Amino acid sequence: MWTILSRYILRKFLVPFSASFGSLCLIIMFVQFVERLDRFLADGVNVGHVAGYLLSSLPFQAVNMLPVATLMATLFVIGNLMRTKEFVAGLAGGIAPEKILAGILLAGGVISLF
Repeated sequence: MWTILSRYILRKFLVPFSASFGSLCLIIMFVQFVERLDRFLADGVNVGHVAGYLLSSLPFQAVNMLPVATLMATLFVIGNLMRTKEFVAGLAGGIAPEKILAGILLAGGVISLF
């Protein structure tokens, strides 16, 4: 089931997925902080409570960012495979496109279940 090609594509997928997911979560946390900064300052809330608020709202925001991060990582991986002509080489070698992208399809299924 797990071919060398699937593991290779999955490893190429995990790096941009992790980077885009982490950066999107940081951006969302920063935007929430800036949006509520006037309330935090007006109420005199300390830094610990602000950090607790931002961290407690992170799981909800992370669920919203998973599809975006998955799409970005998929586009990066497929674009890189096209740029380096690895996708074309696989097709010329007789490998079906769904077998080439099996690692990404499996990662998408696992992310969907998560």
